[in-house]
This record gives sequence, C-alpha cells and structure tokens, in this order.
Amino acid sequence: FLHTPKEYGTSDPIEEFIKATSYNAQTLAIKVVVKELLENKFLKMRGNSVYEGDTLLAKSIEDFEMKLTEDLDMFNAYKDKIEVKKAYINEL
Repeated sequence: FLHTPKEYGTSDPIEEFIKATSYNAQTLAIKVVVKELLENKFLKMRGNSVYEGDTLLAKSIEDFEMKLTEDLDMFNAYKDKIEVKKAYINEL
C-alpha cells in the first residue's frame, strides 16, 4: 500500500485498499511518481492545490494525476527528475 497520508483519502482504510488494488499499471505508476515528487519536495501542496515552486500546476492531486495521464512527456520528465535525485543520493 502506498502509505498515502490520511488527508488524501477516505477514513476507511479497507475502502482505500480496494481502490488502490483496482488501479491499472499506468495509474499506479503515476500515483507513485506523484507521491515521490511530494516526498522529495519537487512539488508542494498549498491547501488542496499542487505547486512547483510558485507555479500552480493543478487545483488538486487528482487533477495533477489526470494531467500526467494525458501528457506522458510531462510524466516522463518528472520521473526522470526523481531518478536523477536518487542517483545523486546513491553517489554520496
């Protein structure tokens, strides 16, 4: 399970688990990348909105995930950012 913070889901963990297990591979990959982007501080949340620096990317995480679904180049660019950071950390 993705250790999604409580504020991003429902209060019922069983319902969240059932929802997460129904994702297809692409949806799951996008959710993992968004989670890693937030954890690694590439993106930040202000209220429900998703920001990169001071640029508003989406009004919600769901909207941002939808943008990544529609624009695979953007998805791959963010995925590359995470991989570069992981490689840098592993070199230290």
